[in-house]
Amino acid sequence: MNILAIDFSSKLASAAVFSDGRRVAMVTSESLVWKGVESGDSDGKPAKLAGASALLTPLVHATIEKSGLKPSDFQLIALPVGPGLFTGLRVAVVTAKTFAYATGAEVIGLNTLEVLAAKAHAANRTHAGPIRVAVNAQRQQLFAGQYRSTGDWQVESIGDNQIVDHQAWVESWAAGDLISGAGLKLVLPKIGESGFDNSSNREFQIADQGDWDCDAASVAQVATKHYENGRRDDLWNLEPLYFRPSAAEENRMARHSARNK
Repeated sequence: MNILAIDFSSKLASAAVFSDGRRVAMVTSESLVWKGVESGDSDGKPAKLAGASALLTPLVHATIEKSGLKPSDFQLIALPVGPGLFTGLRVAVVTAKTFAYATGAEVIGLNTLEVLAAKAHAANRTHAGPIRVAVNAQRQQLFAGQYRSTGDWQVESIGDNQIVDHQAWVESWAAGDLISGAGLKLVLPKIGESGFDNSSNREFQIADQGDWDCDAASVAQVATKHYENGRRDDLWNLEPLYFRPSAAEENRMARHSARNK
């Protein structure tokens, strides 16, 4: 089976191709460049692409080309649908649905936090306790979830995902927990500051920093397990998982509510 996985849930976007469980290609946004004449750089030097809408198509194209496959060769398109960056999620979902419709491939949309928990456990296979993960929700908050491993690249949620303050997430850590996710980049520098919880006396485990971010290869691994267990998502009902309205949407709603008073 050939899988195309794309991840635009964070600023470091990526795409990967897996064939029969083996990774055959992966391209990240950091490695993808356009020539300066196309990116506005007058000196003609390569320049990194910016913006999800500009990045996604060339990223997917470069990954498929690197794999040596054709778009019609794929049986599954997999991606995280949220939580994450609003624009990145929206563009990725539209692209995945269009690709799947055009090629006849199946599609699976994953929770970003599930992928992060599975990735953390894959790097710490002897860990038997809860896995706590979080990503940036802006406004000094995090999207957070708690999971347990049920097998290789398989986890199940312990309770609902939540939006929590930085302090509340740190205070939730307990002995025996494995902690991961990009939310650590925001809270670890604060630990020990005045008024912020000092958690050094609790026996939890912090995952290696290289495993804190979601990536397309991990998306493919988790999606493969779901596919093998019979999961198929409805192409037409696949939507981003935002958890809450964007700041722009909240401002529009506030203005609408004020006008109607």
